[in-house]
Amino acid sequence: MDESTQTAEALDAWVPVAECMPDSGVVVLACYRNALGNWRRIRAAWVAAKTEESGSESEIGEYDEATDTHYDPEGWYEQINNWDMYSAVAVYEGEVSHWVPLPPPPHA
Repeated sequence: MDESTQTAEALDAWVPVAECMPDSGVVVLACYRNALGNWRRIRAAWVAAKTEESGSESEIGEYDEATDTHYDPEGWYEQINNWDMYSAVAVYEGEVSHWVPLPPPPHA
């Protein structure tokens, strides 16, 4: 089996979040149903509790007294590469139910 066939098969293997979460901070393809019941696929990263430090200007950072550090809240964050001010935003429109690793970029 060649690499492209393996990659295609891997993309068909959606992982339910109830079974396994991706490593914290790793960008994957995530899927959820929106308010209309339609599937939405996004590039996103799962952030586990107390793993991602918040910037000093963060409006969502949670302070941890034990470490004297602000952290992003645990949850899914959509990865948006075309905004100047933001690179990730919390997923609020639905609850991510499945994820799959991103395929490698094309060979140029």
